[in-house]
This record gives sequence, C-alpha cells and structure tokens, in this order.
Amino acid sequence: MNKPKYQNFVSPVLLLAGSFTFSFLFGEMVHEYGHYVSHLWFGNTDVQVYLNPFGSSHIVGVTSLPLRQMGITSAAGPLTNLILGVLTSLLLWRKKQSFVLPLLLWGPTAMIQEGVNFSLGLLTPGGDAEWISTLGIPKAILVTTGILLIVFGLVIFSYIFSSIGISNNRSRFSTFLIILLGMCSLMLIRFAYSVIIEPQYMMENLVPLVFSILLAVTIVLIQPLVEKISKQDQIMPNLPVNRRSIFTAVGLGSGIFLFQILFSIFTQH
Repeated sequence: MNKPKYQNFVSPVLLLAGSFTFSFLFGEMVHEYGHYVSHLWFGNTDVQVYLNPFGSSHIVGVTSLPLRQMGITSAAGPLTNLILGVLTSLLLWRKKQSFVLPLLLWGPTAMIQEGVNFSLGLLTPGGDAEWISTLGIPKAILVTTGILLIVFGLVIFSYIFSSIGISNNRSRFSTFLIILLGMCSLMLIRFAYSVIIEPQYMMENLVPLVFSILLAVTIVLIQPLVEKISKQDQIMPNLPVNRRSIFTAVGLGSGIFLFQILFSIFTQH
C-alpha cells in the first residue's frame, strides 16, 4: 500500500531536519570542548564552555596566553570537530539503517562548519582562523582549505541524500523543498528567535540562514552529477525512511537542542 503523498514529503523532511540539527549542534559542542580541553592542557583552568542552540556558543574565561598557545587552542576546536566527525561518518558509512543518519551527517556537517570557519572566518577579528594564521600558516592556505572542505562536504551531503532516496519519483522542485526545509529549519529557528527575543543578533543569524539556503540549492544542483559519477547503488545501500529513523532523528535533534537550552540557563555567560 502506497503512503499518502504528505507522508512521502513530511517523512524525509523530519528525518533531515532532526539529523542536521543534531549533527550541527553536536559539532558545535565538540568544537567548543576542543577549545576547552586544549586550554586546560596549557593550564588555563578558568575557562568554561557556553552552549546556546540559538547561536553564539563560545568559550568564556580565556586569559591571555603566549601567541603560539593561542594559535594551538584556536586550532584545537575545528580540528577536534573535523577529525571526530569524519571518523564517525567513515565508521558508519556502510550501515544500512537510516537511524544512524544523525551521526552519519556529522562528518560533512563538520566539513562545512569548519570550512566556513577557515575561509569566511578570516573576516572575523579575533576568530579561530586569524589566530591559527599566527602559527605561520598562510591565510591563502586556510582559505583554500576552507573552500575545499565546503565543496567536499556538499558532495557528501548530496551523495547521502541520494542514498536516502528523497529524489526518487520526485520533481527537482519537490526535492529542493525537502532539502531546504531539512537543512534550514535550525537556522530559521535561530533567526526567528533573534528577531523576537534578541534583535541585536538578527543580522548575525540572517547570514547563516541565507548561507544554508544557498547550500540547499547547490546540493540539489549537483545531485544528478554526484549520482552519475558515484554509481551509488554499487557503493552504498539505500537508506529507507521509516518510523524508527524519523523518531531517532527528531529525538536526537530536539534532545540536543533542549540540552543546550538548559545548559545555557544553568551556566554563567
């Protein structure tokens, strides 16, 4: 018996939204704890992690360190997220169950997060990329690395989304809407929150929203080419969308979102 059309549309949206929300927020958290552990390594015990699902997660209590140590602690955040995320995705790559999708997306999500950090992050004074460049790494290398990470992340996203089968028997526009709603829901929530609660951060959250829309457009555009080149059926089994996978994705996504809200309430800014 065929599923109603609304289920064929809503199910993959919920799966992607929950999975991407989890992978993005979990990656941000791992990034900040990478900074945190490296600061402890250098004896800076006054640092704390501040997590906020609406944006602005960061390290507080950072005292002045020698320039080289600042470069290392700045690099520790993105490198921890990248290494653990990519390793996790590689370990789960051949899993047939779609309930692992939240963790499977961590690798490409980390690539895009840190790719933006290495490239556009150079425009942010005092950002990770600027401090990393003090280690003697040319800014041109950081920008190039960031761009390559974004490109690879987009290709992997497109490949995984094709494996879920969201483009099967659907128009390009329907596929775009599913990916758009799935990938942009978190950024839309962040932007709406800033408009209503913290208007001073409205523009800060508008940029990620626009960027996530551009990512969704790019993924849909490159998807046919990625499917053709990868010969997907020979490399990775399809990941059927079922209730178990949807409940897992939505549960993990909403769970980490709620956890970070409580974390931000019970820790000092």
